[in-house]
Amino acid sequence: MWDGESIYGSDDTTVQLWDVKTGTLTASLGAGFGRVCALCMLPDGRLVSGHQQNPIRLLDLSTGTETARIDVPDCGCPVLCVLSNGRLAAVDKNTIRLWDVNTGAETGRLEGHRDWVTALSPLPDGWLASGSRDNTIRIWDVSTLREVTRLEVDAPIEGIVALHDGRLVAGDAVGGLHWLEIVN
Repeated sequence: MWDGESIYGSDDTTVQLWDVKTGTLTASLGAGFGRVCALCMLPDGRLVSGHQQNPIRLLDLSTGTETARIDVPDCGCPVLCVLSNGRLAAVDKNTIRLWDVNTGAETGRLEGHRDWVTALSPLPDGWLASGSRDNTIRIWDVSTLREVTRLEVDAPIEGIVALHDGRLVAGDAVGGLHWLEIVN
């Protein structure tokens, strides 16, 4: 992950901060947290790290300290993303759970996938795109906690990203790319 000055990565059990201009390691955070599976940035500058079989951790990059934890039961290795309203979306098997990062409270659930959710991408209009091993791409309205639309494809979805031009691209397990235009 890159914020314009630093790259945030993982060596499997710690989060490492790298200066992209000099190529030097500037900090290692979270030793002993367990395998790092996902990273994302909150609007307030904190880093969110998802760990295999451990809580999601919120880290203050200026001090290198953990500021909060969010426990997602049985999530394995979470898929994470930050929504446009600052809430955190984290996958718990086939359910997407929404969290208030300031209070640690769960604020909603998006249910409907029949198998593990493997990819999330926030959309600019406040919606959320998800991809799953159930061969579907779904668009959710997070304010109403309802599915807006669903596309069934021929293979499990492995990754998904919203492009700046309003399109969505999803990659599947057999190498296919699915291009979608989001129309409100």
